[in-house]
Amino acid sequence: MKNLCILKLSLFSLFLAVGCETLRIEDIDPKELTQKLQPAHAQQEESFDPYEGMVIYGQRFRNYVHPRTLELFTEEGTTGLAVRVTEDGYCLTAAHVCSKSIPFLKFLTLKDTVKETKRGRLKIQKKIETKVPVEIIRRFADIDFALIKIPLDQVAEWQDHSKVFKLSDEAPLAESRVFSFGNPILGNLPTSGQILRVIQKTHEKGPQPFDYTFIESSMPIRTGDSGGPALNFKGDLVGVNSCIVGMVWKDATGEVEGEFEYSRSIRIDPKIIFSWIEEHRKKNKS
Repeated sequence: MKNLCILKLSLFSLFLAVGCETLRIEDIDPKELTQKLQPAHAQQEESFDPYEGMVIYGQRFRNYVHPRTLELFTEEGTTGLAVRVTEDGYCLTAAHVCSKSIPFLKFLTLKDTVKETKRGRLKIQKKIETKVPVEIIRRFADIDFALIKIPLDQVAEWQDHSKVFKLSDEAPLAESRVFSFGNPILGNLPTSGQILRVIQKTHEKGPQPFDYTFIESSMPIRTGDSGGPALNFKGDLVGVNSCIVGMVWKDATGEVEGEFEYSRSIRIDPKIIFSWIEEHRKKNKS
């Protein structure tokens, strides 16, 4: 009996130790991320600041990313994401999210109504769907990057626009970690991976050439995650998720020897992005 009590106490202590485990982003293995980043700390407040501490919890990670990420919808039935970078509504997304039509935000509200029945008046709640289209400021289809703006006056009652991502001033390095959070509609799972390659290029189309970067990583993304955030270990935005790229190796005879998939995120220097934003602000004032 005594041994049984000791065993129960040991198991209870082990449970507490595992349940209260503190995860450091830079130590998380991408294969174990989905299992480890569970909402065990659901009672934690959203006061987590990734710039001051590199300790991250599953639920607090979600509470940090979700208010700064928008779900976009299209008339074709597709969905995507956008990341908020300014308090006055400017966001970044993937260009293919707004390729066929102008995407919109969608909000559901409940309205109390009264229905007359044989037994008297019945109070019911009716769902009302509101669609708010966004404004496309700049769109670069060849690199899959877009700058959009949401009309704050039409969405102020549903969203808090004071929460934005900080754009990283430093380009990520190969072999460093990159993090993201999936589309809330499709499961909202945290993902992580290692950066495989960082490819710097120059966009020469248009009157103002600019440099951009392809970030290729092992971070898994899914359909619907396009336009979502690619974050470094501090929580700073290093890129916008674009697509999954497949590679096939063939031998001399043309037989497939192996296949590999990696994710691609797009980064443009914050100085260039904010120059576009400032230019658009001036146009609206004039």
